[in-house]
Amino acid sequence: MQDHVSANAIRAIALQLSMNPLFITQDEFDTHVRGNIPDEFAYEKFLEFVRGDKEIVLRHIDSELDITPMASLESSKPRRNKNFVPVYLPAKAHCLNYVSKELRADKDIILAATPHSAYALKYASEELSDDKDVVLAAVEHSPLALNYASRNMRGDKEVILAAVRKSHNALRHATGELRGDKDFILEILEISPYSLKFASEELRGDKEVVCAAVRKDGYVLKHASWESRADKEVVMAAISSNANGLKYASSELRADKEVVMAARARNVSSLFYASKELLGHKRFMLDCINKHAYSLEYATDDLKADKELVLVGVRLHGSVLSCASKELRGDREVVLAAVSNYGCALEFASKELLADKEIVTKALENDPFSLGYASVELTGDKCFMLQAMEKSPYCILSATDEIKEDKDFYHIIVEKYPDELDILEEIDWTPDGKRICWTADGKRI
Repeated sequence: MQDHVSANAIRAIALQLSMNPLFITQDEFDTHVRGNIPDEFAYEKFLEFVRGDKEIVLRHIDSELDITPMASLESSKPRRNKNFVPVYLPAKAHCLNYVSKELRADKDIILAATPHSAYALKYASEELSDDKDVVLAAVEHSPLALNYASRNMRGDKEVILAAVRKSHNALRHATGELRGDKDFILEILEISPYSLKFASEELRGDKEVVCAAVRKDGYVLKHASWESRADKEVVMAAISSNANGLKYASSELRADKEVVMAARARNVSSLFYASKELLGHKRFMLDCINKHAYSLEYATDDLKADKELVLVGVRLHGSVLSCASKELRGDREVVLAAVSNYGCALEFASKELLADKEIVTKALENDPFSLGYASVELTGDKCFMLQAMEKSPYCILSATDEIKEDKDFYHIIVEKYPDELDILEEIDWTPDGKRICWTADGKRI
């Protein structure tokens, strides 16, 4: 009877500790426990009891705390180092590392822990790591748990499929037999094409398997065998779903005009992966530019300095001037062609041409805000600014401060543009021609 009463006392203390982890050092924990446990029960008895009590362990697993007193079970010999801080074991599944062997074989305990950590299966008994219900529950919450399943479970198709639905990396934990099973891998690839990475070497060179993967996502070509990456049919299948799959094609195919043009048709940025030979081939790049002006961005430096090629590009879209060589961005004919269809291409012109009245005026015809890129010689010239404002009164916003503060200039534009006085507010002018001043606290004076 005394033993029974003492056991109940131990259990009450243990439950209280599991709810209220109050101790920091091992010595403090020891003092509290030894002060409450009857003398006839050794400290080791307390540890053994808590390790094997299902309710206490479940309480720790479900705890919302990051740490719990279960760490005191780490050793049957109490530590005496007051500086030992990590007395407590992380809650949830990690406490299973310290519970009794019987509880690690308890299905309820392991199932309760699986939602909290992939490590739950790591601490489970061999029998439970081979239990399909437990393993499926574990991989449903974390496919990494598959790493701790039995070999039998890692060779179970249903288990692997469940894990792969969560992460393509899960296939790496499958048995070699499954990773080499063609029909099974084809089924896996329907769910996750990136699982090709963990298929057997033989299947990563199998045309049917690789095509099944790259048709889902061409970038998966990176995991195919070298032979597959040199197969034109496979590569064309890859770029049909992801043009940047061209990156992993063989060097020969990255120099194949048909392949590269097919990739460019889907995404012009795929030209980045084309061979230097093609990117330096004038006729080929001319075809590309005619279909997409920004193809010029990927041309070799000598072609970016080719006036004929650059003119084709900027006539399609002036912003392509940004891709031209420094010399051509200073070529008057090229820049004039660029700003003729995109005023803000003026941004990429040379410093000298930013002061060219004809070029800047042509840019203004397309976009009055392109004046913001012009030289201060022009934006500070009263005559030029008045001419610019004939294109758009908003040009005044790009004028220099000297122009904006000139009262005579103000009266001229008030007279010429009486219906556009709201623009003056944007440059801080009052209707009587005075600049608006602002105090430090943002008030007008």
